[in-house]
Amino acid sequence: TMTHPWTCVVGLHTDPETCGVARFNAQLAARLGVPLVALRDYDGVGHPLISLKWAELAQYPDRSILFERLRPIRGPIIWHDHPPNTSMGSRGIYRAWLNGVPALVSPSRLGARALFTFGMAHKLEVACFARLRARFTDMELWVSTAAHEGAGVSQVPALMAAWGSDARNLGTLSDDALGLVWPRAIALVAFFPHGLRANNTTVHAALDAGVPVITNHGPDTPADLRAITHDVDHLPDAITWLGPSPYTWDRLLEDLCAR
Repeated sequence: TMTHPWTCVVGLHTDPETCGVARFNAQLAARLGVPLVALRDYDGVGHPLISLKWAELAQYPDRSILFERLRPIRGPIIWHDHPPNTSMGSRGIYRAWLNGVPALVSPSRLGARALFTFGMAHKLEVACFARLRARFTDMELWVSTAAHEGAGVSQVPALMAAWGSDARNLGTLSDDALGLVWPRAIALVAFFPHGLRANNTTVHAALDAGVPVITNHGPDTPADLRAITHDVDHLPDAITWLGPSPYTWDRLLEDLCAR
């Protein structure tokens, strides 16, 4: 481990999923063995290593407060873009756009086949996945999620922890990108608070792609979906595709016209 004087890394943002500089800062802090702290939360104690993008700092709503918090800090600063020449006094400056930074993505290889889940990040039923893990003890789980506006906290970290080292976070895949996953998916895994229902489009997408579905049946699961999906508590020895979804646009339009 490298010997260094820093007690924390201080950045504007701390969520590595939403900001490239935050992603860099999180990895830098982890390698230094210190916490990553948001500038607005920094208490002035210790010896911080500052890492900022001027364009983000200058556009922040309460930037004047942040400037005052930053000004008395002495020590090196990493700029990720070109700051004004007069900014923040004299100190050691690392110009990331000239001096460079390393890759923030480590080489990774996905397995040939895997279980797959996709949907809204706040809706993942982690307890059901934990039960399934007991059946598939050495199987990769690929996870693709999107964040729903105004929804609750993402369950992705909890799911990744529950599945363990075989979990792979694929981020938010487009419809076309799903086409790369379906041929390698052993099954789609999708669980719902009250069981599978007729309007759970994630399941329909997998069935129409020729992919088996492992889910949880509930009181509102219709018979036609029960017949072509596998309930997590009654899994057969072989997980097989049992046919496309019976819920089609033609069915919906015919139903609407008949009303």
